[in-house]
Amino acid sequence: MLSAQDVVAGYQRGVDIVRGVTITVAAGEMVAIVGPNGAGKSTLMKCLCGLLRPTQGSIFFTGHDVTGVKPHAMVRRGVGYVPQRDHIFPRMTVEENLELGVFPFRHIDIGRAKTRVYGLFPRLAERRHQPAAVLSGGERQMLALARAVIFEPRLLLLDEPSAGVDPGVVELVWEKIEQIRAQGIPVLMVEQNARRALAMADRGYVLDLGEVRYEGLGQELLGDPAIADLYLGGRPGEARMLDIDAPLT
Repeated sequence: MLSAQDVVAGYQRGVDIVRGVTITVAAGEMVAIVGPNGAGKSTLMKCLCGLLRPTQGSIFFTGHDVTGVKPHAMVRRGVGYVPQRDHIFPRMTVEENLELGVFPFRHIDIGRAKTRVYGLFPRLAERRHQPAAVLSGGERQMLALARAVIFEPRLLLLDEPSAGVDPGVVELVWEKIEQIRAQGIPVLMVEQNARRALAMADRGYVLDLGEVRYEGLGQELLGDPAIADLYLGGRPGEARMLDIDAPLT
């Protein structure tokens, strides 16, 4: 479904944030990218959705080379993306935000699309006529998710889906991500809560200093002593004693 090969990227010439990263996402998979702050996770995600052009390497989506393809063209190809910040239009209503997600696809029945996402996010249906600015952090994240999947993307990219979400609501956000994946939409997510992300994911990658340090099945990475020591705050036995929903510090 998605393949990034030897991707190098940064924001200034000669300063590489991502250094030769190779990752893949297969149809139906949920894949997590975890690692410390500054590891290059969000920079890599920007490359995958077209917001940042890699200086080296290639990105393929459904077998086609999409290296450097613009974000709007990636959406038309079927990539949904939820950034970490500024992911809704606060002055617009919930419904208007959702309609923007369908706007590029004139063949989609907007009424049916909204009915489908309101079924998945009933809380948004209750607040459809309210401006997005009045929503809580969790509701805003659900609105961003709903807008990203309203056109039924072929792949969903999530950058820190639990960031800024109230602890009392974050579990609901995780449930919605699971439901989206259960509908057959592959998910690639960058997440600060490494334990929770790896527990959900089929496979995972650990990035550090712009490079893939570890990769493997989600549960295998959770149980790896080296990864537990370096990135999860303790050895596997100790990690199991900790709250899986505790943020990575």
